[in-house]
Amino acid sequence: MAKYQQGFPVNENGEIVVSSGSGSSNIVGTLPIDMLPVDGVTGGLKISNVAQIVTDAAGNTLGLLDASGSSLINLADGNVSVGSLLCDWVNNGTLSLQSANGGGEAVAVDASVLCNGTPSLKCTLSSGTFTARFALSVPVSMIKMRTLQIPIRFDTNVDFVDGTNPIQVWLFDATFAKTWRAQCQISTLKSGEWNVISLRAGAATEGWLFGGGTTNTSELDAETVARIHVVVAVPATAAGKNIWLGPVRWNQRRQGMVSIVMDGEYDSQGKYILPILNGYGLRSSLALVHQNVGQAGFLTYPQLDDAYNNYGHEIIHHTYSNTKTNGYANATDWPTQSDIQSDIQAGQDNLRNRGYTRGLGYAVHGYSYPFDRAVSQARQDVVSAAYTAAGIKGIRKSIPVYNRLQSTAVPSLIPHQLIQGAAQITNTTTAADITGLIDKAEANGEWAIITVHKAVLDSATPASLEMKIGDFETWISYLAAKVRAGGVIAPPFGEGCRKAGIS
Repeated sequence: MAKYQQGFPVNENGEIVVSSGSGSSNIVGTLPIDMLPVDGVTGGLKISNVAQIVTDAAGNTLGLLDASGSSLINLADGNVSVGSLLCDWVNNGTLSLQSANGGGEAVAVDASVLCNGTPSLKCTLSSGTFTARFALSVPVSMIKMRTLQIPIRFDTNVDFVDGTNPIQVWLFDATFAKTWRAQCQISTLKSGEWNVISLRAGAATEGWLFGGGTTNTSELDAETVARIHVVVAVPATAAGKNIWLGPVRWNQRRQGMVSIVMDGEYDSQGKYILPILNGYGLRSSLALVHQNVGQAGFLTYPQLDDAYNNYGHEIIHHTYSNTKTNGYANATDWPTQSDIQSDIQAGQDNLRNRGYTRGLGYAVHGYSYPFDRAVSQARQDVVSAAYTAAGIKGIRKSIPVYNRLQSTAVPSLIPHQLIQGAAQITNTTTAADITGLIDKAEANGEWAIITVHKAVLDSATPASLEMKIGDFETWISYLAAKVRAGGVIAPPFGEGCRKAGIS
């Protein structure tokens, strides 16, 4: 929101405004920052030209937008930007179906499925390549675009193969010659809920394809977008399925976060990783396979007590059983919702009984990922219902796509059972890989969740899920310096969920 000479601009009615003009938009003076105008009847804040109120899942106001989608005021911790509007599928343009596959294929604005309070774009698919066009009446400048946020919802991901059937959003320049094609892969996203696909500016490694001679998204800084296409190569088995898109924005951001999650309670975490974290004053989440604790090669409860009580780490759920290692998606190990729910509840009871309350209600997807196209939709629904019934409030997703970070600017659009993991450290991961993700979390105001398993001495050769302790210290010290400088915050996973509005 505009601020002039340490005050906010006000009109002749005592209302805060953001631009000069006539009538109620005419700026006649300024108001000191500590003297915001309120309505004499309701006591509410008076701001003119408000077209949309952006809220989180709990109904808390995050920001106010004018009719063009520009931000009037940003709230929520004082560091949230609701971004700039590219397209809401209703205003500033004309919608049309370009493909002609028949079979009920259609595109329309759907007021019955809202995205953060606004109507969505409904695409009903048929076999073949689906194409819908939104021709902008006034082209939109993309200057200083750093991230692009596309809310997406779908009936099921089962029939969609990444690389073959991604949902693409094409941005055309003013001459319709150049295209920047955002790849929205849904094969590991959760159906029936809004997911925000956040793509960073860059090249193909960030999830983009290009046409008309373009090679990266930096060229968008000098361009305006005049037309948008939604393009899907639809498999025959997905005919009749629906996809919804919400308003597309860019540069939605919040203060960057980095969370460290240690899976598997391996003894090397106690020998090497926890001492490094403790030395730099950083906290993590330890995700327990509860029946492994105290066994050979694993952490003990005295070690967990020390980490929790003396250094502020949190303890969260992985699985309770250590014998059923195919994950909750596996119907042989976990035949029913009750079986899954009982295991989760046993883990929650163990945390509660040991006084590990900071991590209650938070988890990681254990062993295998349940919301994957290879898992039937019916089975995905069983796992989801079990998590809900067991009171789980936030779950880290193990599988990253394009090393994508989780956008937290609009908490109401984050599925609590699918919070994007940024990276899982393996023996091929370098310290530079992780410091790069930390930089991106800071620069783009997103959440990087780093998954850690094992550490080995610098003299050893790392195996599959291992990293040398020297490399650990390199990126952990880098993160600590960023935290001290105020560039990012580094809460444990559950605390990060609460800071992001997921609780």
